[in-house]
Amino acid sequence: MQRIKNTRSANTIKIYQNVIDQLPSTPCPTDIDNLLTAWQGLSPNSIKLKLTVVGLYLKFLNNRVDIPNYNEMQEYVHSYRGEKKNPVIPGEVDKLIEQSNMKYKLIIALGGYAGLRVSEITNLNGSDIGKEFITVRNTKSKQDRIVPIPGKLKVILDQFSESELDSVLKTNSKSVWGYLKRKFNIHPHSLRHFYATQLVTNNVNLETVRTVLGHKSLTTTQRYVHLTGD
Repeated sequence: MQRIKNTRSANTIKIYQNVIDQLPSTPCPTDIDNLLTAWQGLSPNSIKLKLTVVGLYLKFLNNRVDIPNYNEMQEYVHSYRGEKKNPVIPGEVDKLIEQSNMKYKLIIALGGYAGLRVSEITNLNGSDIGKEFITVRNTKSKQDRIVPIPGKLKVILDQFSESELDSVLKTNSKSVWGYLKRKFNIHPHSLRHFYATQLVTNNVNLETVRTVLGHKSLTTTQRYVHLTGD
């Protein structure tokens, strides 16, 4: 904070300190969700400013010690601020899958066709994947949720046995981020955004979208309405 104090106005310092005080020394995605819920009712510009502080704080901490899910949290912050780059468009998930090996076909399909976060994908076990639904465990809300398996995802899942799924899914988030960034110049969270916006575009009830995505607050889900222009 000392460098900030040397270059920022007293009011800005107060805003920075207030936001930082609401975060633990090692933040996780749940903490960002909780902040966004607490900030309901604030103006969009106020929320964007606070999220800027969150992003800077995460970067500051990660330069000193590796923070679990750092990239995912930063992408989460940027998406709320409307800074998402290289969004995935209809038809593109199919192309990404066609150009990937079996391991990443599965990972991309789980993100683009089921809306799973990278951390959720890498925490999956083969036994969590049924014929019609996926049970997502250890989510940000600390509650399990059930996600339906659409036809395109089922075609890919059917190519793996349960033990093969266990083997493929036991990867780390950093390797997924690195692969998608290097090969396609996209962030994994773009796949989740694609899934969510497709649900909204197809007039799926927002409460249903919230439940499937595992959002704690409907306000979090409502940003996808704005992304579709509705």
